[in-house]
Amino acid sequence: MQGRFKKILDAVKKLWPYGSATEDQLRDLKAERHENERDARLFQAVETLKRLFPGVHGQMTDLCRLTQKKYNLAVTVAMGRCMDAIVVENEQTGKECIKVRKQLCHSSDTSNI
Repeated sequence: MQGRFKKILDAVKKLWPYGSATEDQLRDLKAERHENERDARLFQAVETLKRLFPGVHGQMTDLCRLTQKKYNLAVTVAMGRCMDAIVVENEQTGKECIKVRKQLCHSSDTSNI
């Protein structure tokens, strides 16, 4: 009985590092999937607002494309949460967009915005 237990324990010790690496990969993939889903929802929301209001220009990340990649991190850190901001023509358009987003988020179908 002890010999069998020792064999199982040895097998677990051999496979343990692989399990840890697999868990890390799985966690990274889940985080990436979550981020991709969030980006897709935001993109869809911006497209809906563009259709509804002519004064909507788009998302800050789409409008601010850097010509030199070396500044990517610096600009992202400097802009922070504003990178997801939606750029509009004027204050009135912004207020209308907020009103529509709130209405859609409170409805049963929140997949649009």
